[in-house]
Amino acid sequence: MRTREGHHLEVVSDSRPPTAPTVDTGAGPDDADPAGPPRPRLALAVGLAVALVLASAASLAMVLTGGDDDVVRSDPPAAVQPAGPAALGIAVDVPASVVAGEPAQLTVSWTDGTGIFSGSSEDWGDAVATSSRKQGRCEPGAPAEPAAAGTYHLLHTWSEPGTYAVVVGVATYTCADGSAVEEEASKTLTIEVRPAG
Repeated sequence: MRTREGHHLEVVSDSRPPTAPTVDTGAGPDDADPAGPPRPRLALAVGLAVALVLASAASLAMVLTGGDDDVVRSDPPAAVQPAGPAALGIAVDVPASVVAGEPAQLTVSWTDGTGIFSGSSEDWGDAVATSSRKQGRCEPGAPAEPAAAGTYHLLHTWSEPGTYAVVVGVATYTCADGSAVEEEASKTLTIEVRPAG
């Protein structure tokens, strides 16, 4: 039966006790009264949205805290610094036997990645010191000095036997903006001087 407003009215009759009539409004199951029970599709959509938000938050937390060992991370490569010239180095050869009152010859070898030899200095450990160092001179705009190396000999005579702490130094310089920049390296040796005879 159709009512005046266009709604269907269905009357059910059977041997069961009578029930209240059901009114068909023509609306679908998702168009239920908002004040009534929640709609199934809306509840499903809300549940999916909440699950998506929770999964996104968990993924973000994992990335920020580094909690997943399977995540591949790449640190930026360290800047490669070009190798500069080698520093000034020195080596000294001492004779196998040094005798008081007799001259002993020491051989000094030096290397420098860049530099001009400007002399040597010696503290012989017996209150005698010597030096051949000189001040470097630079012309403005001078080109960089190439790698350098050299060998020289030193002679010294200890008058008394004993153990002496000897310091041998070598100096070079480079030019920077017309000024000499000095560099020095030294080596400390222990020399045993035997008595004569």
